[in-house]
Amino acid sequence: MGPERLLYWFEELDVSHNDIVGKKCANLGRMTQLGLEVPPGFAITIDLYLKFIHETGAAEEMSRYVKRFGDLKGQSIGVLEDISQTLQGIIPKLPIELAQQSC
Repeated sequence: MGPERLLYWFEELDVSHNDIVGKKCANLGRMTQLGLEVPPGFAITIDLYLKFIHETGAAEEMSRYVKRFGDLKGQSIGVLEDISQTLQGIIPKLPIELAQQSC
């Protein structure tokens, strides 16, 4: 069972949240707590991200795209960067209505 909360402000996070929001967001929270300059922000949980990509169909779209390349072992950085750019572009293209339904 996942966490009850789906969103955390950076001020609420530290390294104990690595498995909930990911290390990068947890570290931004820790930096905020230490008084370092971090822009205000929040983190969504990994559970919310997974729910979103599955309910919107993004996970299936990403999987189909990556499967087209077969075994990626040994591919050049350029190929992997191109794949990464395409995958990163899938979520922002989703209609906002789907995003609201998922949350």
